[in-house]
Amino acid sequence: MTDSKTFVGFESKIPPEVLDRIFGHCERHYGHLGTFTFLPKSRLHPLLLVCKRWHSIAERRLYMCVSIGSDRNIKSKDGKGTTIWWRDVCKRFCESVETNPRLASLVRELHLSGTSEAEIEDHERRIRIMNSCKNVEKLIHITWEPSLFDELKAALAKPDLTSLDLFASSDSTMETRFSPSTLISLLRNWPRIQSVSATLGREEYDDGSGDLYLDDYGDTDLPLATGACPSLRAFSIEGEFFKPFQMKYLSDVAPNLEAIDIIVHTGCNKASLRQNLQVWSPSLKKLRVRGYFPHTPFSDEGCPIISSPFPHLRSLDMGAPLINPSAMRFLPALEKLRFFGQYSYGVELARLLNNGAMPCLNEIAVTLLWPEYEPSASDKKACLDIGKELRRVCGKRSIPVQIREDSAKSRYTALMNSEGRWDGSDEDQTEPSDNDWPDW
Repeated sequence: MTDSKTFVGFESKIPPEVLDRIFGHCERHYGHLGTFTFLPKSRLHPLLLVCKRWHSIAERRLYMCVSIGSDRNIKSKDGKGTTIWWRDVCKRFCESVETNPRLASLVRELHLSGTSEAEIEDHERRIRIMNSCKNVEKLIHITWEPSLFDELKAALAKPDLTSLDLFASSDSTMETRFSPSTLISLLRNWPRIQSVSATLGREEYDDGSGDLYLDDYGDTDLPLATGACPSLRAFSIEGEFFKPFQMKYLSDVAPNLEAIDIIVHTGCNKASLRQNLQVWSPSLKKLRVRGYFPHTPFSDEGCPIISSPFPHLRSLDMGAPLINPSAMRFLPALEKLRFFGQYSYGVELARLLNNGAMPCLNEIAVTLLWPEYEPSASDKKACLDIGKELRRVCGKRSIPVQIREDSAKSRYTALMNSEGRWDGSDEDQTEPSDNDWPDW
């Protein structure tokens, strides 16, 4: 039998970096199940009590990545269910980092969220946490209080971030909003930033009745910061239109982007859009551009927005007329294509693929639109024949293909073929824990 002295002697021989990796396997990791789960790493707590050496390593890992914002149901000592409320955890953590700068300095990743019942004091407390944790590099911030706009903006500008995920939807009044211009104006504060993802706009579905082009900046108001973010590789904005002058500013600040995901107004200047995208043609690997405005389709003027080679682009999600099959000849490295447009584009796309274009393509999803509200039987048959030809060509090249029909009368009514999954398999599951109490 091994006594405690032998164990302590063995433990002392384990290098700190090995212990750190072992402790890393003890942490609990949560998969994305459609909702955000922000809980502290409770599995590290017992390791704090083993010995002084283990305490320092476990403490560093415990505070290195902090997640707060979800309630947790557990079993108490008497076997009954009890709840640890996120608000209480947030309050205690705020007190800890404000009174203990050493602990605050350990935090490198900060994940902050809250329920819909969050009060203004809760939002203020989260901003205080951000101000105290000055070494944060990766930040996820979900929900915000419009009345604290200036405070949140100031707190975001302080840390030297490498990654930001921001969820800042506005209420129906839109009196105070976190706009795309507000976000990109902050980029100059983060010279090491690598990834920016933001969900802005209104909380509820927008019918287009409001003036969504209002902004708190003009193209001359954004601060000059040419080349300020050379490491920025991924940029994504949901829920707000990204305008050409904002894209021009982004191309000046971050000339080496590899992934872009934006929504543009259907009436935007496509020539300007094309010119700005061209800046990233040497580096761009993933591009998703969607257009939207009720009852206002894109015009063909200034299209397509890709008219020269993008040698490294591997994934494209875009519809006509922003992109058309003839422009796809400029994409020699493309592996994944998601395209939507009129059925006539299907003929051109099938011909292009049959001639060997896009030799690296291994996955394709196409949505083909009926040319009329309710096409005649002969037109409908012709359209379906186009879909069959596209499937035949893709089959000859062993390319998994999804083809959907779309019309003004019926949206996505038929899945004509489904091989593989375009969006990937959502198999992440929350790791089980004996101390988790089922929801009641």
